[in-house]
Amino acid sequence: MENIRNFFEPKSVAIVGASHHKGKVGNIIAGNMLHFKGKLFFVNPNINKVLGKKCVKSVLDVKEKVDLAVICVPKNFVAQVIDECGKKGIKSAVIITAGFSEVGNKKQEQEVLQAAKKYGIRIIGPNCFGVVNPYLHLNSTFALNNVAKDSISFVSQSGALGASIIDISASEGLGFSRMAFLGNESDIDFNEVIEYLNSDKDTKVILLYIEALKKGKEFIEVAGKCRKPIIVIKSGSSLAGSRAALTHTGSLSGSAEIYNAAFKQAGVVIVDSITNALNLARFISLSKFDVKSKKIENVLILSNAGGAAVLSADYCEKEGLNVIQIPPNILEKLNRILPAAWSKNNPIDLMGDADAKRYKDALLLLEKENFFDVLICLLTPQAMTQPYETALALKKFAEKSRKPVLASFIGGRRVKRAADYLNKHKILFFSEPKRCVEIIAALKGDSK
Repeated sequence: MENIRNFFEPKSVAIVGASHHKGKVGNIIAGNMLHFKGKLFFVNPNINKVLGKKCVKSVLDVKEKVDLAVICVPKNFVAQVIDECGKKGIKSAVIITAGFSEVGNKKQEQEVLQAAKKYGIRIIGPNCFGVVNPYLHLNSTFALNNVAKDSISFVSQSGALGASIIDISASEGLGFSRMAFLGNESDIDFNEVIEYLNSDKDTKVILLYIEALKKGKEFIEVAGKCRKPIIVIKSGSSLAGSRAALTHTGSLSGSAEIYNAAFKQAGVVIVDSITNALNLARFISLSKFDVKSKKIENVLILSNAGGAAVLSADYCEKEGLNVIQIPPNILEKLNRILPAAWSKNNPIDLMGDADAKRYKDALLLLEKENFFDVLICLLTPQAMTQPYETALALKKFAEKSRKPVLASFIGGRRVKRAADYLNKHKILFFSEPKRCVEIIAALKGDSK
């Protein structure tokens, strides 16, 4: 486990192939690593400085201990660099360089592995995008965006997809605790990274992008034992996707039915889009209870618009979710604080003239009740509606209640301030109620 930990929590890193040529992979990685909280060394036999920092000719010239080597040299030199890393006593290496088994060049990949095995070096890659730990300002990728700190870990075979997710997350204010892009998985695979993340204090939820699994049975065992929720974006389920996976990372993809059965057995959540994956991961990371052990099925809907409430109830039924009946004693309490014409059922229709106080009164009553699993709060901006003040009341409910909350304020300019406030205070917000239902349905495990 210590060698695995060195990939994510190194005290010292050597960038082998650091470059002074702007736009080169070695230059971008060097720039991304400049603020690393540990000791940083640049290695290139042909230059003396990179980004104003001294560059040595070999890792053997580094006078201090090196925990992790990040290798971005031409493929014909990778085995030699691994040999030098071994002589230096480096036990963990990330190989960014491509051109190995993913393009049929298995011979050179085996040469690299043999050199690594000789010295007990563990490898992520080759043909990978790097690793990230924002808590240490460790970013060995060649993405152009910084990665913010959060409690979601992302592990992927695809590096390019990772670059997109980093970019999307940066624009939406999302962050990560760890990121690992495994490439060809010649050595380190999903299973070992999941075992590490299971004990990582910064990680609350694990998000995976999988084209194919090389050790499927072991994955089921490891994922099943993992105490943290695991979300999987599974690609390569079609014939065309399988062919693409084979040429992308050299992975042979199996049938969707086999993978779905395996994932279900392991207790992981399957999603089919990046957007849903990020939204679901964020929702779980913000939840106060253990979604790994508790299923979410019973939905309570609170709204000031009958149409929006009916649509949401329809979405719930289509996804197999239960729009839970309100117990008689709770109905009596609601009757005392709501207008006589309120819906008297779930969805709770507060009526079109509902102001923030009416929302607040209903939320105060509901915050200690246990007949529902999750709350969807809807709002449409009518003349008397107070979106921002309602958002304040919803935040207080989210703080005091143990129930997860999703909000859908359906509008544009009039709800923007409320939306910004909810996002800032980590309440998942969508402009479309269907998105709220999709998140809940994914956790139920049989979303259609």
